[in-house]
Formats: sequence, C-alpha cells, structure tokens
Amino acid sequence: MNGTSAAAPMVSGIIALINEACPNLTYRDVKYLIAKNAKKIDLNNSSWVINSASISFSTDYGFGKIDAYKTIKACQNSYTNLPKQQETEAKK
Repeated sequence: MNGTSAAAPMVSGIIALINEACPNLTYRDVKYLIAKNAKKIDLNNSSWVINSASISFSTDYGFGKIDAYKTIKACQNSYTNLPKQQETEAKK
C-alpha cells in the first residue's frame, strides 16, 4: 500500500492528534499549521516556490512532509487562531 491510499489514513490520524492536543482550532487553523510546519523534501526540485502566505509550496510535493510533532507543538505554544474568514466580492 502506498500513495494516497497510505497517505490519507495517516494524515487523518495526525489531524485527530492535532485536534486532541488543541481542540480550539478551526479547520482553517489545522490546514495552516500543517502547511506552515511541513518539512520540505527533495530540495533540489525546481518546483518549490514561496506562496502568498510566505509558505514553501511545490507542485510536485504540496507543502512537503507532514510533521505531526512540530505542528502540535506550534498549536500548543501561544498560537492565536486565524481571524474569521471574510467573504469578498469581485469588482465589476
């Protein structure tokens, strides 16, 4: 078993651990913390860029390898939840 068949249950388990450690997080906070604390892999790959949220992203690897320990520590150490999401309308 490999690929998304293996990744989906592992990531789901890690998200459960994050929610248990920091139950006040919203789904947006969890997504942000996972992305912010992921480990870049294959550093020589040219697809890595810094996105508009100042987080490394790759079209080949997404945000990288999920780091459960670092993500949980980040939410436990004075993390402030993201502000409420605002809806905006495109200018005509």
